[in-house]
Amino acid sequence: SKQTLLFAHVIIRSKKQTPRAMPCNRCYSAPPVDKFTVGDNIELKDIQHELCYSAYYRKHKDSRLDPPRFMFEGQGSYWASEHSDFILRAFSEKKTGVEMIDLDYPGSDLCSEFLGKSRTTTPVGDKPTVQPDMLQSTSSSTMLIPILASSVQRPEANPVMEEIRAFYEAAGAEVSMDAKLICVSVCKDQDGSRFIQGKLEAWTPDQTSFFFAQICDSALELSTNLFGNYVIQKIIPYLREEEAFKLIVQFFGQIVELSLHVYGCRVIQKLIDNLDDIKFIISELESHILELIASPNGNHVIQKCIDKDIEKTFLLREFESNSIALAQQRYGCRVLQRLFEVCDESETWNIYLKILDNIGLLINDKYGNYVIQHLIQTENKRRSVIFSYIIENSFELSKYKFSSNVIEKCVNNSSRAQLEEFLAKFLAQDDGRKPNLFYMCVDMYANYVVQRFFDIADLDIKNRAKAAIKP
Repeated sequence: SKQTLLFAHVIIRSKKQTPRAMPCNRCYSAPPVDKFTVGDNIELKDIQHELCYSAYYRKHKDSRLDPPRFMFEGQGSYWASEHSDFILRAFSEKKTGVEMIDLDYPGSDLCSEFLGKSRTTTPVGDKPTVQPDMLQSTSSSTMLIPILASSVQRPEANPVMEEIRAFYEAAGAEVSMDAKLICVSVCKDQDGSRFIQGKLEAWTPDQTSFFFAQICDSALELSTNLFGNYVIQKIIPYLREEEAFKLIVQFFGQIVELSLHVYGCRVIQKLIDNLDDIKFIISELESHILELIASPNGNHVIQKCIDKDIEKTFLLREFESNSIALAQQRYGCRVLQRLFEVCDESETWNIYLKILDNIGLLINDKYGNYVIQHLIQTENKRRSVIFSYIIENSFELSKYKFSSNVIEKCVNNSSRAQLEEFLAKFLAQDDGRKPNLFYMCVDMYANYVVQRFFDIADLDIKNRAKAAIKP
């Protein structure tokens, strides 16, 4: 029938006829046009003037119209105001036969059930859950809408969320229905941070996972927060492998910035301590080693890398090339000492030799003297070289602020034979009048060396030293 044929208008294109006004209760899809023309001796041009949608299909080469934009997860859009009463009308209004055809309820025998791929999108979408606050109707009428969802997650109904919300509201904070915003806000509060840290020790793994899901997207922000960084540090050891990966993704490209940050560096150190594989951290740090060592915060991250049982070639390469400059830096001297403590002698041997070649420069340096003191206390096959240099120059070196500290350290770690060598230098008369020990006793720095020498020496050495300076 001609009424049946009218339903076919949704996919016929026309360039000659001007379409009529589109009915308000139009259908949202239609079967192929050939289902309506088979067996009917009707030319398409005969019904062209009845077509309403030809203009639409001249512009849009698509087999379907846009579906109603329901506010459901999986649709990715919002309920448009013009469709707010769509479902209500569909269930409440009675349609005429022609309207039923327009609404995709064909009555012709030729309009058999379409068995191909659907050209419409289900209102619920392709996911099993919906957002509960999206089911509110703008109509005053009440109606029952069946929702094909297995479950509806309500974060506020979770026991963890209830605890956090109770703390949040008890603190007098502004009430918010956003669970993630509440969790992040609590983490940024001094008392809230302590509250969460305490709860992390009591929560089950699933409860911890729920909480982490709320703050994961804000992990970078919390890591640089005065109180939030403690929550991130605390939760890291409790994370499952896939959750730790999500945290890494949040930090991707920001490792150096976090390492230089006063609070962020603590989070990076915690990651290094708790992750077996820190290649992603090393990959971002390795081109910024010197910058990090010079930083009051970044140097701690480098020391953590030294402590970690990993391949340290990337660190050793930088230290070998810049060992003297690093030894003279405030934080570089600390990192260098840590390297000597942790690494094998074979790994640091080239660095050690460079230090020995520049011992005269470093021994009286503000920071370099600490590196020399460290090597004095470390057992190694070239330690005697350092002792020989210091004993040979002990009288002159003892008269300077920083090198006098090195002499004291050397005296404190000397054997009986080495103390005898020190005494010989102290009793020598370099000016031809009085022993060097006399001048050392009245010097503002060398007198501390003499005191340390008398504390360590045995009675025989002490008596000989006293006899040398008697008037």
